[in-house]
Amino acid sequence: MKYTWLVEKYLEGELSGEALRKFELEILRKPEVAEEVERVRSMHHFMMEQHGKLDDATDIWRALGVPHPEDVPSVESSELVEWVSGREERPA
Repeated sequence: MKYTWLVEKYLEGELSGEALRKFELEILRKPEVAEEVERVRSMHHFMMEQHGKLDDATDIWRALGVPHPEDVPSVESSELVEWVSGREERPA
């Protein structure tokens, strides 16, 4: 059984009371749950570490492997919503 959703809630401090107690017992009783907690914790740490290395959108595009990120046009989120909805034409 996958516990990722529950692990995320646990690590974010969103479990309390009986739910928290039961989950902590699951961690102690089932090695696969403890491994999932460590996997998600490690993944979260890695993502936060990588996020700290990205200064702007160009860095993000570069990290995603875009060959010339400086050529990617900047788009406001409201414009994107209009384009995706078909209410406005995309610029040439």
